Amino acid sequence: MGSGGPGSRRKYQGRQLYRCGSSQRRRHRERAVDGGQHARLDRGCVAVGLRVQLEHESGTRRPASSAAGAARRLGGELGWDPVNKAHLEFCSSPEWARLVEHELLPWVLDGCELGDDLLEVGPGPGLTTDVLRRKAARVTAVELDLGLAAELGSRLAGSNVSVIAGDVTRLPFPAARFSSAACLTMLHHIPSSGLQDAALAEIARVLRPGGLLMGSDGLDTPARREVHHGDVFVPVDPGTLAPRLRAAGFTRACVDVAGDRLKFAAAKGQ
Repeated sequence: MGSGGPGSRRKYQGRQLYRCGSSQRRRHRERAVDGGQHARLDRGCVAVGLRVQLEHESGTRRPASSAAGAARRLGGELGWDPVNKAHLEFCSSPEWARLVEHELLPWVLDGCELGDDLLEVGPGPGLTTDVLRRKAARVTAVELDLGLAAELGSRLAGSNVSVIAGDVTRLPFPAARFSSAACLTMLHHIPSSGLQDAALAEIARVLRPGGLLMGSDGLDTPARREVHHGDVFVPVDPGTLAPRLRAAGFTRACVDVAGDRLKFAAAKGQ
C-alpha cells in the first residue's frame, strides 16, 4: 500500500538516484520524532508482531481474518489502526494513481522481467495492481485486509487478476509457483522487522528459481511519520535491506535510493 502523502510528487520529481555499490549511497537511521507518542505506537507494533511471530515460529496457522483482527484489537487498545483513514483515502486517490503509473512503477520496474505469473503482496486499494496487470499475463494479489481484498476482487472480477485475502508471512501457495513478485510501499506496514523478514522469506519460497522480487518503500522522514500518525509504520533501513534479502534466500540484491524513497530488486536463488 502506498504511503506517499500529499507532498510526495514534489519530493519525487527531480530525483537523484543512488545506484547499488555507489559510494554516495545514503545511510538512513530511524529518527525519534515525538518520542513518547511513537514509543507507544512502536510498543503496540511490536506486541502485534510478537503475537503473530510466536504463532509463525510454533507452526500454528490462523486465517488472515484472525491476524488482521489481532492487529485491530490491539490497535483499538492503543488508539491506532493498521492504516489510518486519511492515509487510506490518499492511497485511493487520483493523485496517487498518477504518481504510481507515471513515476513510481516506471522507476521500480525499469529493466525487470515480470514473466507470466506475478505475485503482488499488499495491494491495498489496488492502484498498483491496475498498472501491474497490464505488464503480466496473470497477477495474483494477496491482501491482508478483508474489506480491501473484497473490494479489489469485485472491481477486477473477470480480469487477469485473482485477489486473495491472506497473510504474506504464510502464503497459501506451493513452492516455486510464481515467475516474479512485487512488494510496493507496503513493507513498513508489517509491524516488526522479524515479520518483515518472514514475509521476504515466504515470498522467496513461492518464487521460481531465478524469479525476481521488485519493491519500493518510503524512507523514515518527519513528513512520512505525520502521514502515518496513528497507524503502523516500521520503516525499512536501506543500509541493511540487501543483507536481509540475502538472508531470506535471494541473490543479486540491489537497493537504490531516490529522494525520500527506496527501491529494491533481488532474484530467488537457484
